[in-house]
Amino acid sequence: MIKALYAEDDPNDLELITFELNGLATVMGAQSKATFSDALKQSWDVILLDLRIPGLDGRDALKMAKEVQPLTPVIIVTGSVDEETVSVACREGAVDYMRKDRLNRLRMAVQNAVENAERKKREIENKKREAHNERMDLLGGLVVGLSHDIRNVLSVVLAGVEIIRPKIDPGDGRILDVMTSSVKRAEAMLVQILTF
Repeated sequence: MIKALYAEDDPNDLELITFELNGLATVMGAQSKATFSDALKQSWDVILLDLRIPGLDGRDALKMAKEVQPLTPVIIVTGSVDEETVSVACREGAVDYMRKDRLNRLRMAVQNAVENAERKKREIENKKREAHNERMDLLGGLVVGLSHDIRNVLSVVLAGVEIIRPKIDPGDGRILDVMTSSVKRAEAMLVQILTF
C-alpha cells in the first residue's frame, strides 16, 4: 500500500482524496506548516500538495519536501491554478499536477509517480553499487601490483641472505635466520592480503 502525505487545510478535500485513493494508498493529511514539517520526518511514497494553504506557501512547501525527501515524488493537487504557477512548480520538482475538480487521473498519477520514483531509486542504488565495485576492482589491482613488487624485493633479500651465509661466522648465522624468518612472515602476510 502506498503511503501518501497530503498537505491540505480543508478536511473535506482530504476526505475526497482519501476516497479517490482508497485501496491504492493510505493518506495522511497535514493542515499547517508545522504538521507538514513534522510529517516530512517520516518516510513517504508520494507527497500531494495544495498550493494554497493558509500560513504555508505552496512553493515553500514544495521546497521543504524536496529538501527533506528529494527522491519522493510531489504531485500538486489544488483548486484553481494558473499555468505559470504550475510551470514554476514543475520546474522546482513537482512531477505532476491536477485540479481538485478533475481528479479522474489521480490514481494513475500517484501510481506512475511512485513507480518512476522506485525505478529512479533502483538506478541510483545500481550506480552506487557499480561505483563501489569499480573502486574495489581498482583497489584489488593496486594490491596485486604492490604485492608483486614487494615479493620481488623480499626475494632479493632472501637471495642475499643465502649468498652471505657461507661467508660469515657461524655464530652470526642467527641474524640471518631472523632475517629469513621475517621475510617469510612478510610473504605470508602478502598472501593473506591477496586472499582478502
